[in-house]
Amino acid sequence: MKKIFKILSIILTLVIVAGLDVWLVLKKHWQWWVGVAIYAGFLGIWIGILFLRKYLTRRKEKQFVHRVLEIDEAAIKRADVQQRQELKNLQAKWKESIELLRSSNIRRGIKDPIYAMPWYIIIGESGSGKTTAIRNAKINSPISDITRTAGLAATQNCDWWFLENAIILDTAGRYTIPLDESADKEEWEELLVLLAKYRKREPVNGVIVTVSAEKLLSADHMTLRANGQSIRKRIDQIMRVSGAKFPVYVLIAKMDLVYGFTDTFLRLPEEDTEQAAGYMNVDENAGWEKVVEQFFITLEENLHRIRTRIIEKEGDNPEPGIVIFPIEFLSLKPALKEFTKSVFEPNPYQETPVLRGIYFSSALQDIETRSRFLEVGGQPAACKPKQAESRGLFLKGFFSQVLPQDRYYMRPVYEFVRWRRFTASLGFMSVVLIFIALAGLLTVSFFHNVNAVNNFFDTLEKMPRIESSSNIASNLIMLEKLRLEIKEVEETNKRWFMPSFGLTTAEDLEKVTKEHYKKLFNEGFFLNFERDLHKNINKINASTDADTMAAYAKFLIARILVLRSYLEHGVFFKKDKDSEEELKLLRRRFTNLMSFMYPQVPTPVATTAPDIYISYLDWNDSKAELTSSLELSQASLKGILSKHKNLNWIVNQSQLDAYDIYLDDFWTKTGQREGENPIMINGEYTKEGQKRIKQFLQSFEEAGVKETLSDVSVKDFWEWYRTQYFNAWHRFAINFNKGELLVKSDTDKIGMVINMTTVHNPYWTFLERAASELSADDYLPNPPQWVRLIKELSEARKLSEQKEEKEKKDLKEKLLEEEKKIVRDLEKFESKERAAIDRRIDAGNIYVELNKSMVQMAPVATSDENCYRLIYDLFQEVSANAEGKSPFNIAYAQYFKLKHTFKDFKEDVDFVWKLVGGPINYILSYGINKSSCLLQEQWERDVLGKMEGINRDKLPKFLFDKKEGVVWKFTDGPAKPFIAKGKWGYTSRKVYGNTIFEHQMGFMPEFFAFINHGEGAIVSYQPEYKVDIETVPITVNEEASLKPLGVILTVQCADKDRLLSNYNYKEKETFNWSPEKCGDTSLRILFPNLFLTKVYKGQMGFPKFLSDFKTGVRVFSVDEFPDVKDSLRKMGVKWIKIRYRIEHELPVINLLKGSSFNVPFAITRCAIEGKNKNAN
Repeated sequence: MKKIFKILSIILTLVIVAGLDVWLVLKKHWQWWVGVAIYAGFLGIWIGILFLRKYLTRRKEKQFVHRVLEIDEAAIKRADVQQRQELKNLQAKWKESIELLRSSNIRRGIKDPIYAMPWYIIIGESGSGKTTAIRNAKINSPISDITRTAGLAATQNCDWWFLENAIILDTAGRYTIPLDESADKEEWEELLVLLAKYRKREPVNGVIVTVSAEKLLSADHMTLRANGQSIRKRIDQIMRVSGAKFPVYVLIAKMDLVYGFTDTFLRLPEEDTEQAAGYMNVDENAGWEKVVEQFFITLEENLHRIRTRIIEKEGDNPEPGIVIFPIEFLSLKPALKEFTKSVFEPNPYQETPVLRGIYFSSALQDIETRSRFLEVGGQPAACKPKQAESRGLFLKGFFSQVLPQDRYYMRPVYEFVRWRRFTASLGFMSVVLIFIALAGLLTVSFFHNVNAVNNFFDTLEKMPRIESSSNIASNLIMLEKLRLEIKEVEETNKRWFMPSFGLTTAEDLEKVTKEHYKKLFNEGFFLNFERDLHKNINKINASTDADTMAAYAKFLIARILVLRSYLEHGVFFKKDKDSEEELKLLRRRFTNLMSFMYPQVPTPVATTAPDIYISYLDWNDSKAELTSSLELSQASLKGILSKHKNLNWIVNQSQLDAYDIYLDDFWTKTGQREGENPIMINGEYTKEGQKRIKQFLQSFEEAGVKETLSDVSVKDFWEWYRTQYFNAWHRFAINFNKGELLVKSDTDKIGMVINMTTVHNPYWTFLERAASELSADDYLPNPPQWVRLIKELSEARKLSEQKEEKEKKDLKEKLLEEEKKIVRDLEKFESKERAAIDRRIDAGNIYVELNKSMVQMAPVATSDENCYRLIYDLFQEVSANAEGKSPFNIAYAQYFKLKHTFKDFKEDVDFVWKLVGGPINYILSYGINKSSCLLQEQWERDVLGKMEGINRDKLPKFLFDKKEGVVWKFTDGPAKPFIAKGKWGYTSRKVYGNTIFEHQMGFMPEFFAFINHGEGAIVSYQPEYKVDIETVPITVNEEASLKPLGVILTVQCADKDRLLSNYNYKEKETFNWSPEKCGDTSLRILFPNLFLTKVYKGQMGFPKFLSDFKTGVRVFSVDEFPDVKDSLRKMGVKWIKIRYRIEHELPVINLLKGSSFNVPFAITRCAIEGKNKNAN
């Protein structure tokens, strides 16, 4: 099968190469015989490689055997007396066995009996059942005395078993698992030497690795892995001696020690148990894991089938071992996997053996076995042997069938003899084919030239010419097309690696077209470009914009540098990394200049100009022309510098390539910008921008115009730049707090609060960045006072930080060490400098405490309750004038302590201190806003929520009762520290007034109007009120034909109704009215034939009545009684005037003020902001 596959692979390779050859011929438009020559060359090289390989392999094999034999003799001579005797015994046994073979009649079509049958080596640990398995296999031998060289006891070194179809070399277990490392290893190597000596062409045909089931059941994985690795080493040594891979078989012996094995298989017919039991791997690429898995899958299916057959045969009471043997068998799997892995696992140091198959067997059945499975369940677990005589189970088929059929599984060595017969033919054929291929090279070279010329003219048809020198766009397109075609010819010539045999048409074409290209370049573009360039440079004056100035200057500088490199190094300079940067710079600046000079040229066309120019330089050999161009460019650059009065345009250009600084860089870092005019610092006013400006000025010197540059006031430029630099940072710092508006979502705000408690908050991060960017240097001398303050704050804060993670010392201890270090050097400084150092140390200590207090503010962001508690405690301390234990008060004190430390800095530094206190301000503002939301929730829950279901007449008492009023419970409870009571009523309490930290709870004005109004209205609320009412006669309009008989005033109360009748004579009544007990109040006006009723409904009906009669008089119009209006008009009644004299009514009337309150829903801004957020 392997041979067939090999033949098919060779045929497939030849077909693929032939197909590629045909494809190449068709693609290149070659003649068919060119393809034949190429194919012949391939075959010649391939056959030559085969010839060389065979020759070298055979030579290597001969040298190896000779080397092994030399080692053999030397090893015996070096050994001590005892080892020398054992080695000689091993040699003697081998000689005896070899002589026995040679004297036998075993030929099988082969002259030498030594190679008549396959040889297999069986290895394994001592006691693993190797010898017993061979002996009990009961296989016939072509040599009568099968055990003549095999001992009956444990194998001493190597026993020979001459079986019917194979010879087994039974090695001692100590060879595999050495007992005496030195002696056993030497004997094993002697065995390998003897293999190489007596069976040179085919040392072994396979290896059998035995492992006992007892070992798999009892040994731990570490032991199994160690044994497996030792076996792997032995297999690797055999493979090195044989020089080839061979099949390796794993034979699990002593399976009778697995509970149920004998009960199961001794019931099978003998012819069944003589077969091989296991799994043969037919996939050479299968790994050991797959083989082990397939072994158990296959055996598990077969075992279930055998068990079913036995149970059906024996009835309902089978032996326990028959039932649970499959389970016991599967218990071998983990150990077998560990053992197999250690033997067959691939590694980079050893050749991976071929796991051909896994088999199991039993030579004897004379030992009691126990079941682990039944022992766990508490069942009888012992099984004694039931027959005196043992049978060799699954051995005969393994040794007589499985092994012999795999003799040629390894690459047969005897094929070399057959190949040697035609190696001479291979060599000759190889030479002929290679000669044919070399002969075809001339033709291929010819076609290379033909194709190069054809491809060039297929695209261009003819050599291009300039139609109009003024049409820049058209000429650039033509030049780019020609350039690309020349590049293609150039690359084709570079790719041609074979000799041209004098056919140089393609190379000649390359040279001619390059010369033509240079001519067209000058006529169609470069001369016009140079003329326009210098014309535009001559037009430059003081009013020319910065971008135009920069475009011309940068181009000229880049061009000068490239021209100089070409003149110094030629085209080879392009291989240098720095030169690549020069070319990139030229491309970018050339493209930019094209947009200024020729805006009518489309951008895609303009971008081709740099490469067109660079190719012109590549192909230009005239140093005089390049030198002239260099000098002209330097003169133009000098002209630009001389025509502008200052160098401010360098900063004002838009292409300085320095990153701008935005608020978002410190706040959200999401790349968002605030609007069309974002708050920012232009990149030119950073250290990076300063560096680029400096480099730009230096590039003038590098371009050779240093003398001209010195005529311009560089000093004035840097003075102007210094002023602009500081102003840019000043504006940015003043507006830095506007970055808070970028933090919008609640999640981002929480994260920002946590960030504000660290030294990495946006404010201090900006101060650090500013300290770095504003540090004094040669170009930023004499910084203003606010810059020096930022620098001092930065130095002080560095003293309070751990510079390395490995430093675990307390910050104060670290500051103390720093202080000691500075004190040691104080004598070197003047008193003023000493004071500055002392001040910096003091500030560092203050920063330590400030940092600690800010860390303690972190709970503001953890939960609303923690936030409220911190803010509550802060306002409570302020309201009580208590000692400041709040982290806000501590931070407040440290802030002003730090400010006092730097009190000498007074000029324009307020905005700097706002930045220092910015984190505290942000946390405080966030905490107060969050607390206001919590107050709003409590108001909604404890006041508005409890109002549900309350009768409106009882609402005043419910809200403003002095003891139980929910409004006073709220103001005296959760809102107490946030509210102050003054001359004009309740107001919002402020903390840190008249400082940058001034804050107050965000109460709505409606809230204070409500509680101030409610307090005045309900101050006289009583359980019962007494009101004296005296009657006065009733009057109507004079036209009325009938007069009212009287008026009855009725107040409905729970105990009894209160009545006052007015029949136009004096009556007086004292009304004991209770808002809790009384309800509707009514007036009944009596006429002779009808009566009118006016009802004041509800518990506040009586106060409504009194309010209606607060002047003592109430005139009722007939329209107020729609049901009897027509009757009254018939009687001429238009109005009715009723009067009372009322005393002590004001407290009752005042109750109406409370009942008319509109209880506000939103008492803090949080409610309004929440509505707006939901609306959005």
